[in-house]
Amino acid sequence: MIQVLVFIMSLSLSSAAWAQSSFKSANAPGAIGETGSLYLFDRGLFLRPFYNDVFGHTDKQLSGATQIGYLKSWSDSSLESRTHWLLITPSFKEKFGEKTMTNPVGRYADWMEIQETWATLIPLGGETTRFQFSLGYGEVGDHGGKQVHRNFHKLIGSPLSGLDYDNQPEGPQLSAGVEFGLIDGTREFWGMKKEALLNVGIFRNKFMTDLYINQNHIFNLSETSKLGLEMRLIRQADSQVYKNDRLAWRFELAAGWRYHWYRPSVKYVSAFLRGDQVGQMYFDPLAVCFTF
Repeated sequence: MIQVLVFIMSLSLSSAAWAQSSFKSANAPGAIGETGSLYLFDRGLFLRPFYNDVFGHTDKQLSGATQIGYLKSWSDSSLESRTHWLLITPSFKEKFGEKTMTNPVGRYADWMEIQETWATLIPLGGETTRFQFSLGYGEVGDHGGKQVHRNFHKLIGSPLSGLDYDNQPEGPQLSAGVEFGLIDGTREFWGMKKEALLNVGIFRNKFMTDLYINQNHIFNLSETSKLGLEMRLIRQADSQVYKNDRLAWRFELAAGWRYHWYRPSVKYVSAFLRGDQVGQMYFDPLAVCFTF
């Protein structure tokens, strides 16, 4: 399966190169379940007031998040500064609508983090290559996420039975990542202009060390509208939190749409812990960006 995915990804690459690209935008991987910017945002302010897992009331892993970021852009590079607050909860349902697990899978975490990510485009041997480096500092502890979580469940009428706020990996944690990619220039695709990126990288924090390969596509639907797609295959190399409970691999699919200042997205993440049976969908319905 891995060889097939790599072959499909390689089909989009060519010798085309160009300096001005959507992929000069910094796009840190973030926590499992986050979509990042999907390269749909090129400069200015990005706000994500509400981000949540959806479908099936499984309430797993990235249960909620808020984020604010600023992206500074130059001719061939960019720097993203962002801060986010994440609530990670265990998986406590076996499948959509089925029975509650006796022992929930995963760890609870009320997590705040600041992160800096720098990306640049570099012409190399007739190709346009992309390099990215990110560094972050986070603190896992009691930041009020537990009460926010309870209030939201009361608001929507969803029970919290089966979920205990314990085993939190408290304390500071550092995150770091580096990526290298090849960019395929703008092409015509069914009357639209399309760009593509094939990327390999490593990203680590206390929760997971990921070795990954991903392919991204940007479709310019009009002067004011873009569609971003991402496919990512991840080798879960290590985890200080989940240790041997992690699976060897996980798979992610994400799609985002930008129309003027509105930028919603949706993401699927396959099961990544032993004992969990199904993946999860994450929806980001209220994200907005202001270009200046």
